[in-house]
Amino acid sequence: MKVATTTRMPVADPSASSRTAGARKFGANFRALSPVFIKSIKTRLTRQRWLYRLLLRLRASAFGVCEQVSVEVSRISGRTVAIGIDIISSPEPAGGMKYALAACLRFKNEARYLREWIEFHRLFGFEHFYLYNNNSTDNFQEVLQSYIRDGIVTIHDWPSVPASPGADLHCIETYRHEARWIAFIDADEFLFTPDGSDIKAVLAEFEAFPAVAVNWIYFGSSGHERRPEGSVTENYLLRAAKANRHVKSIVNPRKVIKYENSHHWFYSRAALAVNEAGERVYGSFHEPPSVERLRINHYYSKSAEDFLAKAMMKSWVDREGARFPSRREDALQAAVAANNEIEDTLACRLARSSGAPGNHAP
Repeated sequence: MKVATTTRMPVADPSASSRTAGARKFGANFRALSPVFIKSIKTRLTRQRWLYRLLLRLRASAFGVCEQVSVEVSRISGRTVAIGIDIISSPEPAGGMKYALAACLRFKNEARYLREWIEFHRLFGFEHFYLYNNNSTDNFQEVLQSYIRDGIVTIHDWPSVPASPGADLHCIETYRHEARWIAFIDADEFLFTPDGSDIKAVLAEFEAFPAVAVNWIYFGSSGHERRPEGSVTENYLLRAAKANRHVKSIVNPRKVIKYENSHHWFYSRAALAVNEAGERVYGSFHEPPSVERLRINHYYSKSAEDFLAKAMMKSWVDREGARFPSRREDALQAAVAANNEIEDTLACRLARSSGAPGNHAP
């Protein structure tokens, strides 16, 4: 099939007066590069890494103050022949934000851990929690009742399987003008400042960035075969000797344009997240890990009993390929043995010193 040739079109000089108008025209001009449109598809930027690099180069000159970018790629026989870029403005609300710092959580049958998780994060400055229930059958409503009544928790029933990315995107779109920062973390992840200070004080230094990426520290089973009574931070004190390169993100929701995965988002003006040291983070990982000012304790396995319950969940079984009992047993033994290298009581001590209630839900 013969494809018409395209002509390069220069990007106009982005003066202060013309920057926004030029950015809005840029999408239409870019789409006009090719007269052939056989198939038009939406694509994630990671599928077109060269396009992401292009956006990085053009962000200052073409995007100006615009806040959202969607990318449309047209192809013939798998070959890219045209690119469309739509730019939508999403300004900061004039009246300010209802919450300075919130968290978004997808959960299923986590009732026994929710109270401790909420109270722990309130110690470090979280003001609100957007929770998405993914077909739970435990007593989560009883646990959350007082938090919902007091306006601390907003709850959504989200039956779709898997819950991600739908629930995460719903949170971004619905609450983008309600919360200044939203942390996307799981029920086995505890985000805090090692010095016990308010997380918002740290984030105040990163107002110019679309997100702050925080590294994990993996915690192991601490030798527990059965699920112990008491709180997570009290029971699991052994962890890996080194921080993990994985990150989770605290995002400015008004600057999010695309979901990549539960660790990483794409942001307007092709901006990048940074870590606590101000270093650019290019995806779901950052090396070397840095956990001096912000860290996430990731209580991934907990006890052998907890891990086995996780391994029986269909989503985990499908993802890990552990459909056979022998595979689950191998995974169980590996998880129970891993990440028990050194003792770390920091989260426990910080919670105790503040008088935070533990987790004693049945």
